[in-house]
Amino acid sequence: ASVFVGLCAGTLVALFVYFSAIDKTTDLGKLTKYLRLDDKWGTHRGYAWIRSVIIFKTHGIKNMLVGCGPDTFGQIMKAEYREDMLKRHGSVFDSAHNEYLHYLVTTGALGLISYLTVLIALAVKGIKNFKNSIAALIMTLVIISYCAQATFNLSTPIITPYLFLFLGLLEAVVRRQKFAEEEAVTVNADTKKKTEKATVDKQNNKPELQEDKVDTVSDDDNTFEKESENKNEIKQTNIQKNNSNNKNKSKKKKKK
Repeated sequence: ASVFVGLCAGTLVALFVYFSAIDKTTDLGKLTKYLRLDDKWGTHRGYAWIRSVIIFKTHGIKNMLVGCGPDTFGQIMKAEYREDMLKRHGSVFDSAHNEYLHYLVTTGALGLISYLTVLIALAVKGIKNFKNSIAALIMTLVIISYCAQATFNLSTPIITPYLFLFLGLLEAVVRRQKFAEEEAVTVNADTKKKTEKATVDKQNNKPELQEDKVDTVSDDDNTFEKESENKNEIKQTNIQKNNSNNKNKSKKKKKK
């Protein structure tokens, strides 16, 4: 379902870009107000968007790089298009009604690239980690939703701070998950090393145990031989004593 929604959105964006920037002559009928950018498009957002691009291109290379300054968009629009805006729409635009074009004019290409880099990098991190973390999934969806609505709106003090809050929370969740994974890998590696070491030690100790057994057997054999020799000596000594006693007894009988 998400892939289908993504394809549909991508197709609409491609059609919008094609009929707004490449093919500006084909009659689209009722679809013109949706697929072709002009001054009336999007409740006159098209007027602000087109003028934003003109301001970006015509205010010199310096302003193209670093912008005209924060919160100066309304001042530039009033200075250059006040009469035209009042004549066409009866009101004055003080914002581009597109956060990215607004930052392009006020902070320049470098500022917009830096901002988009932070958003895209954290969104990619969230997408890579949301399968293992519900918190990462929720925060990633919040950031993507904000980026989508920022295409048609301007940043406000009520909403924008929450974007940076969720960006910080998402970074913390991703780092915590990465730390847990690295710790698990380290523990598994240590366990594997200990197991391998125990196996090697066990294999190295087998010959020593066999040698000890052989030494023990030989010692037991020597002890047994010594005990047998001692017993034989004692037996012979007893026999000699008995013989001498018998001789003495026979001598005494003869004397009598």
